[in-house]
Amino acid sequence: MEETGEQLFERLCTRFGLGHTRISEAAKAGEQRPDYRVIGTDGSEFVAEVKLVTPTSEEARDIERIHRGEIFVTGATPGERLRRLIGKANQQLKALAEKSPGILFVFNPEFLLRRHTEPYAVLTAMRGLDVVDVQVPRDPRLSPQFGSLRSGPGKKMTEDANTSTSAVVCPVETRDGEWHVDVYHNRFAARQLCVSALQGETLKHWEIADNERDWAQITGAV
Repeated sequence: MEETGEQLFERLCTRFGLGHTRISEAAKAGEQRPDYRVIGTDGSEFVAEVKLVTPTSEEARDIERIHRGEIFVTGATPGERLRRLIGKANQQLKALAEKSPGILFVFNPEFLLRRHTEPYAVLTAMRGLDVVDVQVPRDPRLSPQFGSLRSGPGKKMTEDANTSTSAVVCPVETRDGEWHVDVYHNRFAARQLCVSALQGETLKHWEIADNERDWAQITGAV
């Protein structure tokens, strides 16, 4: 029987020594709340929303085809699944994230769906898709001029959008039962998550590099 996102989260907390308490459901109709209050490795508190990546009907069919040994081509917009999850989670996190950082934990146990939570997918979900401007001369004898690569549409993390989400955490459990955890910080978060709140030998913190083309590892306190 496959584990739920909550079961995976609680096992992760046990592994890294994180205290966690389930938050009661909202009493008012339409009110949304995150899933857990968490005590970090430094004793600080944050709230967590847990999401589990599950295959769409089309992806489920593709997975079956792969298991049958079929060869075919498929594709998707980078970060598309995460953009939806960030939007949903932020609505839940902001209910309790005024005093504590709000963290989105995204579990993705299906190896064939890892493209949804790979570093580039998280990067494009946060700062937008890569865009190259092309200028086509009126004279057909002249070659098109290509501009520099820049961040374009699809930004979910801006100064006035999804600021209740302090970081997106993507844990991966290996076959030997070890957890490798990447914590991607939101530079626009209303409340920044301290690196000391999540610590472990197989846990790494990242921030978007100055040129926005990649991730830069964080080694000090935030």
